[in-house]
Amino acid sequence: MDWLGRSCRRSDDERLADCGWRLAAGGRMSVIVELPQPLRALAGGKSRVEAEGSSVAALLDDLDRRYPGLKSRVADETGRIRRHINLFINGVSARRQGAETAPLAAGDTVIILPAVSGG
Repeated sequence: MDWLGRSCRRSDDERLADCGWRLAAGGRMSVIVELPQPLRALAGGKSRVEAEGSSVAALLDDLDRRYPGLKSRVADETGRIRRHINLFINGVSARRQGAETAPLAAGDTVIILPAVSGG
């Protein structure tokens, strides 16, 4: 089941599509990335993009290859996720899963969310 409770069977391509799974070039499956408003201009205005990577760090590298400048907004020069940026992998904080080394699997959804503060 996906996080919305829909039945997802990997052997059935139609159900994969229903559950948000997409095949990338070469038959590899991609990760869906949801972008906040401030980053959408770097992705041509898209709120949702697809990229590849077996970890958060590899995903950010692929996103930067596809959308130059995106990685530097999310990670610092050492590759660490910036303190004011929150990443969620399938609804769970990436920081609880190893931050940059957090593993990703085909069909995962990563949400990039800047921190909100104020009074």
